[in-house]
Amino acid sequence: LIRSRLYFLSCVTISSVTQDKKYNLLLISATGKVKWSRPIKEPIIGGITQIDVYGNNKYQMLFNTAKKIHLIDINGNEVKGYPITLKETASNQVRALDYEHNHNYRLLLATITQQILNYSKDGKLVDGWKADPTKSIITQPFQHFVTGGKDYIFNADILGNIYLLNRKGEIRHVVDSTFSTSQKDKVYLVVGNSIETTKIIFVDSVSQFAALFFDNTMMKQEIDTSLFDYNYYLTDLENDNLYEYVVMQPHKLSVYAPDKSLIFSEIYDFDISRNVSSVGEKYKHTIVYNSLQDQILVYNHQFKLQQGFPLPGGRYNLLGDINKDGNNEIITVLNSNEFIVYTLNLFYGM
Repeated sequence: LIRSRLYFLSCVTISSVTQDKKYNLLLISATGKVKWSRPIKEPIIGGITQIDVYGNNKYQMLFNTAKKIHLIDINGNEVKGYPITLKETASNQVRALDYEHNHNYRLLLATITQQILNYSKDGKLVDGWKADPTKSIITQPFQHFVTGGKDYIFNADILGNIYLLNRKGEIRHVVDSTFSTSQKDKVYLVVGNSIETTKIIFVDSVSQFAALFFDNTMMKQEIDTSLFDYNYYLTDLENDNLYEYVVMQPHKLSVYAPDKSLIFSEIYDFDISRNVSSVGEKYKHTIVYNSLQDQILVYNHQFKLQQGFPLPGGRYNLLGDINKDGNNEIITVLNSNEFIVYTLNLFYGM
């Protein structure tokens, strides 16, 4: 079995989904056994998300390839009406938008011909969708947000044009300014109290953090990026709608508060530049992976090192309360085929 990408399906079942070299979709149990296999014939674009299309707490896996949208249940069967054969080749990952949180999903994705397609959850194109072609190709998933009593569908194309649409696909707000970044997969939307105070954060063409507000104001973010080689992401560590900056040099990790003040810094004797992730829902834990020793360090949302770490672990990790006892567990994948579960402060493997 050759695994190109591993997706965790659920922290409750501790199962994972992956594609093999022939693009078959496989559901892997916690013991490493293949529960089922389904031919997909193409690589998945982006990742796999779970939606509850029937509203009965039984989730399905939503994903797309260049040519089709799939919705597969836990038994490996396509939901009725799927797969959807796309009329254009997809350029980004499909995103399920649930405007009213009533499971009446809209499935949005973009195409290489710069169209925005909108499907209902039964696999049909939505009547009344009026989105104009974009100015360039969109490669990132769409996002939906609400501010100032109105909702918006957001995305940006590879040339830095911003799109803010209503539910019909019409332009709801115009941002005349464009932005330029070499890290197009790391453009972060930060929702403000109004559309004018809402912004995107990105690294500009001279490798400095910048923010473009939707009132067309551009601002530099005062963070030390005088680095020749760094990686970064934004995350909401404390679930307070304020984003922290996680900045990685090859051997140094720096974390900045929303006000750009430094809250954590550490130097490691191994390369961390692609080996840091933040996981969890309410409060996030940050995991640093040591690829030399196949070990992980786990920090809580205040960046205090969890007792007992480092311990064996891998690059792919998940955090959740898998046995509903009020304690979080870290689920990590070692050597691509071994699951290990650590209860925080009470460690065990499986």
